[in-house]
Amino acid sequence: AAEKAKTAIDAATDVEEVNKAKEDGEKEIENSPVTSEKEDVKVAVDKAKEDAKKAIDEAKVAKEEAIDKAEGLTETEKAKAKQAVQDAAEKAKTAIDAATDVEEVNKAKEDGEKEIENSPVTSEKEDVKVAVDKAKEDAKKAIDEAKVAKEEAIDKAEGLTETEKAKAKQAVQDAAEKAKTAIDAATDVEEVNKAKEDGEKEISVTLPINKFRVPDLSNSDQSVKDKLKEELLRLNPGATITFNGNKVIVNGVEIPLTDLIVYGKYEVDKDTPKYDKPNLVLGVADVSNNHKGDNNGLIHGEETKFGSGSLNKDSYSSKKLPKTGTTEQNTIFYGATVFGLGLMIAALRKRLEEETE
Repeated sequence: AAEKAKTAIDAATDVEEVNKAKEDGEKEIENSPVTSEKEDVKVAVDKAKEDAKKAIDEAKVAKEEAIDKAEGLTETEKAKAKQAVQDAAEKAKTAIDAATDVEEVNKAKEDGEKEIENSPVTSEKEDVKVAVDKAKEDAKKAIDEAKVAKEEAIDKAEGLTETEKAKAKQAVQDAAEKAKTAIDAATDVEEVNKAKEDGEKEISVTLPINKFRVPDLSNSDQSVKDKLKEELLRLNPGATITFNGNKVIVNGVEIPLTDLIVYGKYEVDKDTPKYDKPNLVLGVADVSNNHKGDNNGLIHGEETKFGSGSLNKDSYSSKKLPKTGTTEQNTIFYGATVFGLGLMIAALRKRLEEETE
């Protein structure tokens, strides 16, 4: 200020100008602030905060005007949108007050303006649709992850044949597609989540590829349940398996027993897939055995707790009945009879020719 005053004095061309430059210089020197650098920073920050809050208020007013002009919104939806703007403005002002320098103040202001600007001006119906679409996207991603995890577990499972692994993976694929179809059909977030959870459960369970033959579908005894549990644990190591009435529950998935067993006395359903010969004590249904069984529920001629017998086609077309030999004896008898009748006819014909002569 002193140098500035002296420069002005030197430039003066008369006594009056000299005196004015002197007086101005004295005043400026007198009014020069006597403050620390810290005080200067505080003044700058306070001014920045004041300007920032003013900018937030302006952004809030502009957004509220846009909400009022939005078409298709009910008064309730407008009020809800304005409340979101109010919350964003208050959040921004709180961040501005907490700032300790001009840079932080400006960042809090900019973040607040963005949040206010991006506050949705949509109907509740549109908000629901956005939420449902997001839930569906997340649910399908979860199904894909569950599918991959299960397929990896199947590949690592010990004691499974390649056929069993292939069929188990196909079942996982089918379950995943079924889940995604249910997810697409859902109309709210709750339905989406249920479809996802049901799908994850179904994917997590590998079922036997063949059914057990039992003598009574309505009353499966403990031995049948024990064998079912043994097979299910083989396919689902570490699974939690319980029985409840006519259902078996595997990892929370309820499976009707009728999906796992078949009455041994009945013909096998022609739609039943043809499986490789299993090594199961109770026996299984197999499409290659299209004959009615006995009361023993046996297949492939194996011994079961219900008795012995055979449903194998070969035993129906065999030349000799098991343990008797009856079919073979009848064949010899019939052959001898035909041979004897042939001799009698030949003799009678010869006699008639002799009489004619």
